Amino acid sequence: MGRKNFGFTMIEALVIVTAIGILAAMVVFAAKMQITKGRDARRKSDLEKIQKVLEDYMNDNGCYPDSLSCGVDFKPYLSVIPCDPINNSYFNYFYSYDGNESCKSWYKIYTKLEYNKDPIIEKVGCKDGCGPSDNYNYWVSSPNMNKAEQTAGELWWPEIGGAVSTPTPTSTPIPTLSPGITPTSTPDYNYYGYYGCFQGLCKVIWGDCSVGNCQCPNVNYLLDDCGDQCGNPDNECR
Repeated sequence: MGRKNFGFTMIEALVIVTAIGILAAMVVFAAKMQITKGRDARRKSDLEKIQKVLEDYMNDNGCYPDSLSCGVDFKPYLSVIPCDPINNSYFNYFYSYDGNESCKSWYKIYTKLEYNKDPIIEKVGCKDGCGPSDNYNYWVSSPNMNKAEQTAGELWWPEIGGAVSTPTPTSTPIPTLSPGITPTSTPDYNYYGYYGCFQGLCKVIWGDCSVGNCQCPNVNYLLDDCGDQCGNPDNECR
């Protein structure tokens, strides 16, 4: 009687390895989605918190603040103004008001949610974007303001990393790519969950890398630490 072979065939082994790879990818994607939604929940909570303290400020001073910079002391109303969880030129809290008023009678605060299928985006009128360059998709405001669109006297200027400087009227700001990156003929400035290496640092990149229309079509990652690969010059975005 011949010996029975209880081992896997090559095809069976490949099927098992493929299945494990698919399951691992699903787990990573699900974890990443939860992290993304967690950051969005914090954004909504931050803006709600700022709304409440601005009404206290208005009741005490008769006007809303002339500026609102993240990380800045706002006592006695708030220890500091919260910053966006990512806090860069695309993900920030943009404080807007009527630049013609010496005493600000209304305000808006725009932010960008990462999960662009959140139903709240359409509910607040930002399905096609809102705020400067339509870069934002969620906003809150003083009780007397109900328009997401730019209104008379409202100045929109580039804001980098949540830091507000003295506004200077300019043409509509255009998002800029990281140094050394050449945009495609139809640049996509949406966030699809990809990251790339820039001078040894892992940073958010813009565009859909799955179709090659992004800042780093050569090497990109779905993990916010780039899989610790940024120490290798060959992995730099170019």
